[in-house]
Amino acid sequence: MSMLDPVTVSRESLYEQVWHEPVLKVATRYQISGTALAKICRKLQVPVPPPGYWARKQHGYAPGRPDLPSLPEGARSVASIEQRPPRATPSPEIEAHIAREAEEKNQIHVAARLGRAHALVHQAGEVLRAQKPDERGILRAPWRERCLDIRVSRASLPRALRIMDALLKAVERRGLHIATLEGERVATHIEGLGEKVEIGLEERSTRQEHVLSNEERDSKAKRGWTHAPRWDYEPSGILQLRIKEIWGDRIRKSWSDGRKHKLEDVLNQVITGIIVAADAKKRHQLDLERQQREWAEAEWRRVELEQQRRAEEQRLKELESSAERWTKSRWLHSYVEAVERAARDAGTPHGSGQRPWAVA
Repeated sequence: MSMLDPVTVSRESLYEQVWHEPVLKVATRYQISGTALAKICRKLQVPVPPPGYWARKQHGYAPGRPDLPSLPEGARSVASIEQRPPRATPSPEIEAHIAREAEEKNQIHVAARLGRAHALVHQAGEVLRAQKPDERGILRAPWRERCLDIRVSRASLPRALRIMDALLKAVERRGLHIATLEGERVATHIEGLGEKVEIGLEERSTRQEHVLSNEERDSKAKRGWTHAPRWDYEPSGILQLRIKEIWGDRIRKSWSDGRKHKLEDVLNQVITGIIVAADAKKRHQLDLERQQREWAEAEWRRVELEQQRRAEEQRLKELESSAERWTKSRWLHSYVEAVERAARDAGTPHGSGQRPWAVA
């Protein structure tokens, strides 16, 4: 998504704005998030109203505001805010998809046990069970293996397969198509609206600073260094589904286990995200095709104008050459006539023989 022209704002102006109305309203006017604007205020050392300030003011209180502090010498006093264009309004087709996913009858339920698994899920289970965990304790399909993109620990694999099984079956019930890459990297694609959207299911890892073993400490004491890693990683048990597409800025692309819900509870949101991402990818492709047409038309016009310019230039050269020949011809005629007059006036035939070839 392209950015709008940056807007330069001074800290004095920003200070007045954020104390005149809530930060979120000011941020909306600049087409950025409230968090982004708050970060700009911190950089410029612009104080912002504390929580509850606007509620107290609305109820008749007159809370004071701190003065704008002076900046240290050399500190920046202005900010350049890169605005984002507003989000595109979803088409009626996308709105219909979103509405269907919210209906109770379309809610996706993950089975407690994996029964008749989807063929791709069954195949992924066999591939992953045969692998050894990597340095982070995660199972990964071999490079170039045609397999679903699932990257989890052995302990989380049964749950991951059940989640992916429920998702893929729901995807196919909605008329979408599933594909895994062959002969390339491991990837899962969901095809909808004529576009392929890549997704992946993975398990987050936690890290702790590595504690050197006795052997590693001895090695470091002798050599001054050690091959020991800085961090130790462990699977967290937290699963996350991600849309692995660069298209679709400002749309949700990841869902994971949280405090109030599990990943199993938000699979309908995942499908909505896939549809929205497919629509964004399609819009981008249409925009790209439009730009290419405009570039091609501009190039065609440039070539046509260049051809016209060259043709005009050639005609002008021919005209100048014709005019030069005509001028020279008139000069020769005048010269011959002058010679003949001079000869006649002198009573001599000199020059009379020049006319036939001179005026030919």
